[in-house]
Amino acid sequence: MASFIAFCSAALDWPENMARFLGAGAGRLVFPALVLAEALNDPTVQLASLGPGSIGGVAVTHIQFWRVLPSRVSSDSVQIFGHLTAVDVYFAAANSLPVAIDFNAHPANNEKVDIPIEVLYGNYQMSNCISFDAHIQKFINNSLLFDLSITSVAVNSGIPASTFSIPATSAWGAQ
Repeated sequence: MASFIAFCSAALDWPENMARFLGAGAGRLVFPALVLAEALNDPTVQLASLGPGSIGGVAVTHIQFWRVLPSRVSSDSVQIFGHLTAVDVYFAAANSLPVAIDFNAHPANNEKVDIPIEVLYGNYQMSNCISFDAHIQKFINNSLLFDLSITSVAVNSGIPASTFSIPATSAWGAQ
């Protein structure tokens, strides 16, 4: 198994719609922190706590979010759009770490057909005081698409602090 270097990047490929954002494509992973950051910073997203539950024997707290349309749009459109953008996130009740993200992808020509997508996170490990999920599985239409096991993580390995420094500027913008 390969070793991976974990890093955060502001240059992520931000998609145009929720299904694409959440990794409906076969080659994309879904990172819970990025999904939640996007949802919490978007005024068109509504959240609901759906209470306790269980996934794979783990007690979880179930949160659902979806996008809303302006009130001037027909109620049928609002309902369909809410369904198309609904995302279910499950957090472990014991430690609030993500356990699963569920959502549906839809064919471009039929919004009424749901293709379930589920990403499971597990086997959390610690590296330099950072918790990471060492096992990620992605299911499309209830079939396992990939099963990723991470054997080691290096946090900001080899990146000098100067990479993150901002040069001082004068009052007129000259450096």
